[in-house]
Amino acid sequence: MNWSDARLETCHDYIQIVFPLPESSGYNYGVPLIDRTVMEAFRSRPKLRSKLRMALVRQLQFYGFKVELAESTDAPLENVAESSTTSDPVLTTNDATIQTTAAPSGSIISGFNVVRGPQWVNKSRNWCVRFDHNHLRITRILRCLRILGLQEECEAFFSALQDVYDATDNKINERSMGYWRKAFSAPLYRTPDGELVNWLRTWETEEKAKAKAEKEKEKEQKAKEGSSEDAPASKKVKFDTIKHGD
Repeated sequence: MNWSDARLETCHDYIQIVFPLPESSGYNYGVPLIDRTVMEAFRSRPKLRSKLRMALVRQLQFYGFKVELAESTDAPLENVAESSTTSDPVLTTNDATIQTTAAPSGSIISGFNVVRGPQWVNKSRNWCVRFDHNHLRITRILRCLRILGLQEECEAFFSALQDVYDATDNKINERSMGYWRKAFSAPLYRTPDGELVNWLRTWETEEKAKAKAEKEKEKEQKAKEGSSEDAPASKKVKFDTIKHGD
């Protein structure tokens, strides 16, 4: 995304393509939509997620933010927006399961952090107002990140937005913040407007069932390990008791 800030501001049809959603857009009816196949492709292919991450970094710069990375991050993002045509960072961790709930309030986002950049004052004037079309874009971006597997990045972006909203000089209206909050924390199958996406609902139900089964399996495994460790000791006690009785 080598577009200038001016082009990112005035062009209104790229955002639905770069940050797609399962639900159709009222502003661009011909945009591609996320289905389960697309979502699972992003979840299983680090290259796809890295491209989406690059687009996010560029969009954050447009809003006046910058990205800071902790040493523990899996893929360096130095100058990732500028080198998007050649750089292709790949995650080394397995992101097979999408988190469907938000991080606890006040939690520290590790690895990927969004903070105010050096041009914050100038760039934020464009959208840090009571209402702006960029507020709709931000709602879309947050939801897209969660669905396609960039949960950590979504948490970091929302945390930065919350800081902006909580600032004493905030001008952003509560309705916009409410939409961002829904995009960040509501079940994935429920859109910020309250509509339902059936295939996402089915997927989330399946994921919860898998998580429950895995938890039960771990519990059973720990119980077996505990009983196997106790077995030799119980045999020894029994043997000593018999010997003492003799």
